[in-house]
Amino acid sequence: AIYMVIIWLAINFFDDVCAYFKGARGEEIVAVWLSAGLPHDYHVFHDFERSGKLSIDHLVVGPSGIFAVETKFWAGRINVREGTLVVDGMKPSRSPIAQANREARALSEYLQRKTGSVYDVKPVVCFASGSFEHSQSANYDKLEGVAVCNVEEITELILADEVELSPIEMERIVKLMES
Repeated sequence: AIYMVIIWLAINFFDDVCAYFKGARGEEIVAVWLSAGLPHDYHVFHDFERSGKLSIDHLVVGPSGIFAVETKFWAGRINVREGTLVVDGMKPSRSPIAQANREARALSEYLQRKTGSVYDVKPVVCFASGSFEHSQSANYDKLEGVAVCNVEEITELILADEVELSPIEMERIVKLMES
């Protein structure tokens, strides 16, 4: 029985390590696309963390607003069915849509505490694997207020929004993020 427990622990540990490196690879892919595709007046922060409560894979601040990007590097057929994200026809055990909304809300609250101003933080789920199949009716799917895209579309999605932040507001937010 002890050997079975040790084997089970070793397998779980190996699975966790593989998942960690797979996630890190996905974040690296998205980071490259953001760095290469966004104009110089956009600022990108990777693995943005504050207060131990706020952790965002990629935070983008630019004229078109503030974007909290949650990266997933999932395999399988990913699409929207009946207003829900599914992978190979099944709901994921943890919703990236809910996660992206939590992260965007937490960042908005953080900015309000630090600046006294209310900023709309736009949540995005980006599939680094490129395996998300869009609905036929839209360029970008939106689920519960979250834009969902593949990595090849991330910069286009960010640049497509109207100008929301002035250069002064951007500078203020970027300085806060850097501190």
